[in-house]
Amino acid sequence: MTNVVRGEWGYDGFIITDQASYPQAFPGLAIRGGLEGGIDLWLNTGTDNWTIDGYQNNPTVMTQLRTASKHILYGVANSLAMNGVSSDARVVRVNPAWRNWLTIAEVVIGLAALALVFFAITRTDWKKK
Repeated sequence: MTNVVRGEWGYDGFIITDQASYPQAFPGLAIRGGLEGGIDLWLNTGTDNWTIDGYQNNPTVMTQLRTASKHILYGVANSLAMNGVSSDARVVRVNPAWRNWLTIAEVVIGLAALALVFFAITRTDWKKK
C-alpha cells in the first residue's frame, strides 16, 4: 500500500480493509501490521480484540495512527461530501416544499383526531342505566 498506492500512484486518500486476520490468535498484531502496511481504516466490528495495547508509549504506532487519521481526514475533506464547502461557507437550513406540506398535513390530521375525540366524549351518554 505504501510503496505502490501512495508512492507510485500518488494516492492521498484513505485505504479501507474489511479483514484484519484473526484477532484471537494475534491480538493487536493485525492492526499494527495493517498500520505499518498503510491501511487506515478497518470495517471489523468493535470488540476488545481490535485494540492496540500500549500505543500511547510507542512513538512508531502513534505516528502511524496520526498518518492514518490524516489520510481519513484528507479523504473526507476532498470528497463530494464537502462539495461547495469552503472556509467562508455558511450552512443555511432550507425547508423544501414537501416538508412544509407534510407539516400542514400533520397539523390537519392532528386537529381532526382531536375533534373526533371531542365529539366522541361529548356525544356519549355517560349516565348509568
